[in-house]
Amino acid sequence: DSVCAGAALGMSSSPVKLFSYRICPFCSRVKSLLRHRGLPFRVVEVNPLTKAELAWSTEYKKVPVAKFADGLVVPDSARIVEEALRRSPESEAFSSPDALRWEQWAVDKLAVHMYPNVTRSFSESRRTLEYAYSDFGFLQGVLIQNVGALGMSLAHGKIKRKYGIEDERKSLHALLDQWLDEIGPEGFRGGGHPDLGDVTVHGVLSSVAGLPLHDEITAWGDGRLGRWLNDVEARFCPTEQ
Repeated sequence: DSVCAGAALGMSSSPVKLFSYRICPFCSRVKSLLRHRGLPFRVVEVNPLTKAELAWSTEYKKVPVAKFADGLVVPDSARIVEEALRRSPESEAFSSPDALRWEQWAVDKLAVHMYPNVTRSFSESRRTLEYAYSDFGFLQGVLIQNVGALGMSLAHGKIKRKYGIEDERKSLHALLDQWLDEIGPEGFRGGGHPDLGDVTVHGVLSSVAGLPLHDEITAWGDGRLGRWLNDVEARFCPTEQ
């Protein structure tokens, strides 16, 4: 488990417990929102094969799931983000209509391109799941990496058909260009400060951190996208307002 303890605004110091998959873009966008608000959270990495970490619940078997300090359990990334912002309100500009529109774009368009771009072959799927060794130990790591990679590579075409994706890399590149056009040459989509669109896109793209795809993303636009990611990151866990 890992903890990000920033300046908890409107919440107790007890961390939110976030049940997550390392490479899940919907989980990652929750992490970015919590970090942006400086809300302490503890990640519980869920074994994608056994889901043993969710054995406490008969109702929730899909990540992300959040347990707040007062015992409230919230599934689904959109509902978790909504609850976090209810407990730690931001400015109206942060969740402006335009920011909400780009948040939805990040979830509906960008996030669904992450999976098919890291599962194009069995070997790429195995590389994507290498994290399992550090999170679950050698034996579970072997199972997750190989059984999981087989399932992921077999599901690759199904996911593409579901979302109408033909060339997953070309389509992703077009989305990255669209985002760069939106944020402009410097600064954030929200202007001088990141808004919900910025934070959500940051989270989605960060779900592939440590993978070759992330290197490609950070180099996109002659490095502009990487610089923007770093700038958003620099605004996380504020110590003062």
